[in-house]
Amino acid sequence: MTDANGLTAIKHGEVTRLGWQPPTQEMTDAEWLDLGKQITTVDESMQWMIGDWWAYGTARKYGDGRALAAAIGIDYQVVQVLATVSRAYEILSRDKNLSFKHHRLVAKRDDRHEWLQRAATGDVDPTTGETKSWSSRRLNDEVKAFDQAQRDLHRAHKTGGTATITHADSLQWLQSIDTASVDLLLTDPPYATDITDIATFATWVDEAMRCIKPTGRAVIFHGRYPQEVRAYLDAADRIGWTYELAAWHYADTMGPNPTGRLKTSHQMILIIHGPDADDLYTDQLIDKQSCWVNAMNQEAGGRHFAWQKPQALAERLVTTFAPPDGTIIDPYAGAGTFLIAAAALGRHATGCDIDQQRLTDAQHRGIELAA
Repeated sequence: MTDANGLTAIKHGEVTRLGWQPPTQEMTDAEWLDLGKQITTVDESMQWMIGDWWAYGTARKYGDGRALAAAIGIDYQVVQVLATVSRAYEILSRDKNLSFKHHRLVAKRDDRHEWLQRAATGDVDPTTGETKSWSSRRLNDEVKAFDQAQRDLHRAHKTGGTATITHADSLQWLQSIDTASVDLLLTDPPYATDITDIATFATWVDEAMRCIKPTGRAVIFHGRYPQEVRAYLDAADRIGWTYELAAWHYADTMGPNPTGRLKTSHQMILIIHGPDADDLYTDQLIDKQSCWVNAMNQEAGGRHFAWQKPQALAERLVTTFAPPDGTIIDPYAGAGTFLIAAAALGRHATGCDIDQQRLTDAQHRGIELAA
């Protein structure tokens, strides 16, 4: 039976290591249903109960811990972990809508309650409008990504780099950038698979290149499909500056096995060089190759969206194409990977995105929201 405080005591029958032994006296329908509710509650709270029990006993020094654990048949290291989680949260601060694993993942953090609140609040599904809480895996990914971004921003603080992001339409935002004021345009715009008319969409390049210094460059990711490649080559032709094509190869994704065409394992990169562009800013020959190989799925904490670029790739591009203390823009900043990489390497980066979720992701990674 569950009392007013949510406490449950098993009634009817006996609970053993091998299961539930029914009582000798026949149960009523109501008693049987009530027992089911009790068992369910105990199942959901078992790790909490063991942790609470062990924390209580160790606080009162009830004998030798290892011997006691062995006596009841529970692994000493396991019960220690459970007790650590229990000690981290008073009962009233535990979220009944999140699992014990959610709580365990952030138990040792000073900001654990903030993370649990974010996990419980979750995200809004753009197609249904429904709110869905985070899985424990999602929480783990978010925490890892946040910690990595904080390390990157700490590097930025030491090197003097900066990163800001604005909630804005890309074209309108680009129009606010001074002509010939930017050293590097580094961006990853939507692809032909998400755009109805890629040729018309790619005209954003014209406005973006207005912002680039004659000594600067543009590095633009796009898909390998012929119509998309053609759209960006046409854009480069309109600019009239020297350009070339490079590629990012990711060999760590599998997916469907096509039968009539090649399996896509790379994305194209259009690189436009200003007429007075300096030499590349790296002496590393590996970074001067026309094909960069970086795994897609080895990010600390995973990715915020499908085509988020690896941090290692972002830093290679910044090191290669942006001068020390240079200015970098990204009109399709997403979760801010390029901005973080630029700031970590001592550059000054600013960008925008129209998607509020991506903007929120960027802010949670520590990027400053610009007015």
